[in-house]
Amino acid sequence: MSSSNSKFEEWETLFDTATRALVTFDHKKAAEHYRRAVEIAEQSLPESVALAKSLEGLGQSLLSKPNSDESAELFQLANEIRRAILRDLESATGAESLELAEPLDELARNYRCQKRSTESIDCYQRALDIRITHQGEANIEVVRTLERMASIYAQHMRDRKSAVKLSQRALKYMEAIEEQSENRDDASTVQKRVLLEKLGILAYEQEDYLTAEKLFQLHTEVVDEQFEINNVAVFYARVLVRLKKYEAAKQMLDYAEKHPRHGSGFKKFLQETRDEMDKAINGDDEADQPI
Repeated sequence: MSSSNSKFEEWETLFDTATRALVTFDHKKAAEHYRRAVEIAEQSLPESVALAKSLEGLGQSLLSKPNSDESAELFQLANEIRRAILRDLESATGAESLELAEPLDELARNYRCQKRSTESIDCYQRALDIRITHQGEANIEVVRTLERMASIYAQHMRDRKSAVKLSQRALKYMEAIEEQSENRDDASTVQKRVLLEKLGILAYEQEDYLTAEKLFQLHTEVVDEQFEINNVAVFYARVLVRLKKYEAAKQMLDYAEKHPRHGSGFKKFLQETRDEMDKAINGDDEADQPI
């Protein structure tokens, strides 16, 4: 085994360990392993995607600290590497090459972590245009990009109108994907389920209840029995309550109660939704009473 391969495997092990720690919110362990991954990448894998990913991971693990100046510096270094990689790739493959889409996504995610929303949107928009040109609208990566853009507009830019517009567009493309899908058990089923859940919740939070209803309905059609839909069922119920479809909302809540998730948070969420439904029903009853 060559020295470069050995170093890459060492880096990969450290990076994977750090990422697992970050996912479980063990930021201290994540930071320790990302720092070692950065050291190896700087020595043996300079100006590479590996170094950029290590810097980004370390930056994310430090975001929870009160003083995140180091985190900002790390993201900036990663940005410089990713922009250089993007320039080289563009020179080699052309400005509209499909190979540019993923590096643009990575750069957009970095900008989002830095709360540079406009630059993040610009990168996602370019990636979106490239993907639609090469892969068409009915493509899971196109829908994922739209979801990420909608999320930025909703959560960071407080632009409800743009978020709703993008969510509705994502729904249209997702419906087209389902119409073209001959095999419901293909590898993209999990991706579809997660995207539909995210988009449905996003539409609910933006008070676009009709779009949310369609997304959650599509979610229940896509989902396999092996996957839990209880959390989605409660959000779906909340949407149905807003639309005054109380019987359907009750069915969703009954399903969620029979298939509960672990933890008190879910139980509280479920009970709050039942209380909200009861209050809405009582309010409608009172409004129907003759004066």
